[in-house]
Amino acid sequence: TFAFMKQTYMNLVKTNMLMTSELIKVSKLLEENGIKAIAFKGPVLSAMAYGDVISRQYVDLDILVDDDRLLDAIEILKNNEYSLEDDFKLDLLKKNRSIFHDVTLRKNNIVNIELHWRLFSDEYMTGISDLNIKENLRPFEYQNQTLNVFDNEIQILYLSIHGAKHNWERIEWLVDIVRFIENNTINWKRLLDFIQKTKTEKILFSTFYLCKTILDLSLPKEIEEKIEKSNILKFSKRFEIFFYKNFNYMLEHDKKTKKISKIQFDILHGYKNKLLFILALLKPTELDYQSANLPKYMSFLYYLIRPINFLIRRNKIN
Repeated sequence: TFAFMKQTYMNLVKTNMLMTSELIKVSKLLEENGIKAIAFKGPVLSAMAYGDVISRQYVDLDILVDDDRLLDAIEILKNNEYSLEDDFKLDLLKKNRSIFHDVTLRKNNIVNIELHWRLFSDEYMTGISDLNIKENLRPFEYQNQTLNVFDNEIQILYLSIHGAKHNWERIEWLVDIVRFIENNTINWKRLLDFIQKTKTEKILFSTFYLCKTILDLSLPKEIEEKIEKSNILKFSKRFEIFFYKNFNYMLEHDKKTKKISKIQFDILHGYKNKLLFILALLKPTELDYQSANLPKYMSFLYYLIRPINFLIRRNKIN
């Protein structure tokens, strides 16, 4: 009913405004303690792509910090009413930072912060990890406060890799890119340079193909020509078929049970990144660590638990 829709919208507005205020507060808190905080996705993406912080739904705040200040950032947040979603993660992070690429902290079960020290985990490494993100930031002004955000070209690069990594399981991720491109000035020459440097041609041009084909995005002629190349079209059309074939599945299933597809593997560049993708399938994940609370001296058993959990989840998906 209209009343229900209105109430749902008002709840969304209230939540988004609260989370935006918290993002500003936390970013300022970290900066005051000498920790550079980079905000991405969430409210800043909503404002940059749609013109306000209430037109896009988000459930957490994403903040990127330096690897060597991660534990400091966690401690600061814990001293300011936040608690770790999973306490076991802290011990694991102190031993091996490569196990995860983000950690979730919560405040009063209302605000979730995903604190990142890497943009992507080992199974989806691309050349974006070689870019100096700090040199590719721009200030974002909101409520008389300045936040650090990715510049426009890095933003598109990140959003495209993130979507491809997750099989474009949510159509709003494509909508985000379309609206971002339509409402911001893009230096296409600079973006093409980043694409070449990070060796993400198949990922980015397949993304542009999907945005053009599914959402009718207008693109510069030079980009149109690149997405029409035969080797790019091959991957693009495979992604399009996968997208439509799994659309109902993606609407009905929790994102934690997402499908692993061969195209995720094929679209990566180089043997090294493809090998990391394969090895990551054998590496214990956050869900594996959560499934059994083993003492430290038995942590090697997580590698035996991993294939069992993988097969169980695989059977549930199929």
